[in-house]
Amino acid sequence: MSDDGSPEGTNESGTEFRQKFEATQAENRALREVVASQIAESHSLVKPEDLAGVDAGELSARAAEIQSSRHAEQQELVRSGLQGLGWSEERIQQEMAGSVPAAPQPVSHSEALGNLGGTPVSRSVDYSDLSPGDKIAAGIAANRKR
Repeated sequence: MSDDGSPEGTNESGTEFRQKFEATQAENRALREVVASQIAESHSLVKPEDLAGVDAGELSARAAEIQSSRHAEQQELVRSGLQGLGWSEERIQQEMAGSVPAAPQPVSHSEALGNLGGTPVSRSVDYSDLSPGDKIAAGIAANRKR
């Protein structure tokens, strides 16, 4: 420790440390907002504002929860509207079973972070059924496509 109480080898004051800390915090908040926005875009019923205040590690899970909840709400609204029109429960179930869209593939936290750098992170491909030589060839071919 030096005479002024700062660790040896540093000549920065507490004010400078505080400014660096605040700048880093602001940068982290901005990055978190970008990640939250990208994760929200992968869920049709989730807005970035819905993920405000959620820990960065829990963004994907929370977005999936919100998506599921809102999808259930939409289904219930449709069901009650059709019941109001006099449709039988059996007919409603038949129509709704055929009209449920496939769930979108959510963007993982690591994919969203990878996309920040401008180079999209491709989804992993299952090469488990290939021989080692074929795995190498497939990897090289995938890299050439980029």
